[in-house]
Amino acid sequence: VQVVVGLDIEYGKKGSRKATLSVWRTHVVHTDDGDELRVVQEIADEAFRDDQGNPTDHPGLRLQLSDFACEELTEDVIRAGGQEILLSTQQLCQYLTAAEDKARGQRALVKHSILPGVKKRKRSETPPERMASDDEAKYVEQEQRAAKRMADDDPDYEHTSMRSTPSE
Repeated sequence: VQVVVGLDIEYGKKGSRKATLSVWRTHVVHTDDGDELRVVQEIADEAFRDDQGNPTDHPGLRLQLSDFACEELTEDVIRAGGQEILLSTQQLCQYLTAAEDKARGQRALVKHSILPGVKKRKRSETPPERMASDDEAKYVEQEQRAAKRMADDDPDYEHTSMRSTPSE
């Protein structure tokens, strides 16, 4: 994970449609003990939508191609200048409003439907479980080993070959 984007949408405050943006990125920091991977918060709770639901003058969300894949896959693109994705506050507000409208109108954002006239095949019955003969032998052996282990752990149990007879 190269970047984490957080949106804080004020659903709890009555009448407020404010939304803020936070961005965290990984960075390699040179320390006395060597290089260390750290997470740095680059944007902290900056409003991109005001209380009325209007876009603010925030510059928006700026992502790099390298944010979506490891360095080994993107190093040629990074050297060539990288590819940037910029989402303006207007776009962020449009996407957020569309998601809120869908969430209000229905439970799921997407509904998969079957074409009219298409029938679903009934699920076949699951056959009862049957034990194969080699399975039964395996389970009998496991039960015998378990019984022996229990007997070996029982301090009152004496094995017959170790028991001394009264004549000895």
